[in-house]
Amino acid sequence: MKQRSVIGVAIAALLGMQGCATPVPSTGVRAVTDRLVPTGPSPWRLDFGDPALRDLLRQIDLGSLDIKIALARLDRADAEVEAARALSRPQIEIGVNGAVGGHSPSERAAAGSPSLAATYELDIWGRMARAREALLHERRAVDSEVVVARRLVGAEAAQAYFTLRAAQSQTDILDSRLRDAQRLVGLTRARYAEGRASRDEVASRAQTVADLEAELSAARLDARLEMLRLAALLGKTTDPVIPSGSSTPWVFPSSAPLSSETVTARPDVAAAYARLKAADSRRAEAVAASRPRFVLSASLGAADPSVINLLDAKSLVWAVAAEVSQSIADGGARKARIGAASAEVDLADLAYRKAVVQGWADARRALVQVTAADTDLARADARRLAADEQFAIVLRRHEAGAADALDILGAQDGIATAEIRVNGARLRATSARIDLALAAPGA
Repeated sequence: MKQRSVIGVAIAALLGMQGCATPVPSTGVRAVTDRLVPTGPSPWRLDFGDPALRDLLRQIDLGSLDIKIALARLDRADAEVEAARALSRPQIEIGVNGAVGGHSPSERAAAGSPSLAATYELDIWGRMARAREALLHERRAVDSEVVVARRLVGAEAAQAYFTLRAAQSQTDILDSRLRDAQRLVGLTRARYAEGRASRDEVASRAQTVADLEAELSAARLDARLEMLRLAALLGKTTDPVIPSGSSTPWVFPSSAPLSSETVTARPDVAAAYARLKAADSRRAEAVAASRPRFVLSASLGAADPSVINLLDAKSLVWAVAAEVSQSIADGGARKARIGAASAEVDLADLAYRKAVVQGWADARRALVQVTAADTDLARADARRLAADEQFAIVLRRHEAGAADALDILGAQDGIATAEIRVNGARLRATSARIDLALAAPGA
């Protein structure tokens, strides 16, 4: 009975320890998305002074599923680091050994005893330390990838926002041009009835109306697609609420000269460098793993059978043991592991070099695109001013009786055409600056 009570107490203790374990967190979709929230300000700060865009970027940084996926990977990396740290600490296990048997079917006897065992591996060659270093560097790489995700999402959101604004502006301009074109068709038909216009002129005006209707439909479709794109970036299936217009004019930041710090500040380059350090630590771990292992163990209660045999005893209440082991022949497995780890270092080094080269290429290309886009925008603005001046001339001619309604509508159409060019040039200028901010942080 005493032996059975010992077994019962031990089992109760084990069940009690299990009940005190950390509960498994809920895996509901809403719980996960609410828990995975980035900390600190977003690394994407380019909002061109637009308060509506600034608010949208804040919402997307908190709701983007791409960012939450990156944060989930960071949680996993943190757990892997903690698991590696746990291996370097003493390992303690509690258990119970019990048996029931007899010398004949009619006999029955039971025996049992609780046990407590502790083991600790001496990390003489630094194998576990190198493994922890590798995971810490990998964790830094994943942390940099969170920054990459937040910057990419911010850049895509800004691009979608300005494309939406351009499509909305295009829609307004085209709608105005369409109304003017329809009036031109009516006036041209009236002239045709008076014999002052040809059938071809009427057909040309009608074709202009048809072309403008097609362009207007395409502009509305573009606006709708960008709205859907922003909804996806927000992690929602409903359209975001965006104010109809900006309260302040867009501010185009000036570009700073490129430098080595410009490229090394890229989070993707930082991630590649961290993975290079992780690969180097894993190679050192593989080398250390090929050397002898030193393990200390202690037990209270039923000792390990190998220890009992070593001490030539039938039963022990306590025991302390040490183990030194070294593989003599493993078929070349150790050499292969070291070779694979060295190859991983080479791959990580090449990936880091490629990230640096690609970073310089992206930054230089983006800087060239900014210069070209600014030139196009200046030309479009000049054409817009010229269209305004031409319209003023037509108005003066109309007052003098030298121009009619057709001339005025034609001049207004010239202004609308120039505005469309300015609208497109401004979108290209903002896109170029978004690309530059993405390619060269701080440039």
